Amino acid sequence: MNHRTVTQSIETETEPGTIFHLLADPRNIPQWAPLFADEIHEDQQLGWVVTKDGKSFVLHVVSSASSGTVDYLRETTPGREGGAYIRVLPRPGTGSTIVMTLPITPGTTEESPPFLARNLPNWSAFHWRVIKCASAMNPC
Repeated sequence: MNHRTVTQSIETETEPGTIFHLLADPRNIPQWAPLFADEIHEDQQLGWVVTKDGKSFVLHVVSSASSGTVDYLRETTPGREGGAYIRVLPRPGTGSTIVMTLPITPGTTEESPPFLARNLPNWSAFHWRVIKCASAMNPC
């Protein structure tokens, strides 16, 4: 079966609301996901504009606090959006589980050694940065 997405999850003692608010504000993306964005700003006409390595693209952010969802979408082909789909779930007791689903980069498979690196850049670094940023709610 050819998979077209990859899903990973992490657990943390940080409460879901704290994680959600960090992820739902696109201005935080360069702090916790520097491999994705060098900078991001809001444009009155376009919405959120991400710049990475001198190239810019429009990012559509869809979030719901009641369901703990944050989706970062961009145009992948004319008329079609795709991107990162993130869920912040409460763990039994305390803490959160963060689940992220990303599309598989064309030309790679799950068996390819660089697969995860291309699709979910440095998952442990992502985990550490999100937790650090959410715990401090300060620039990371």
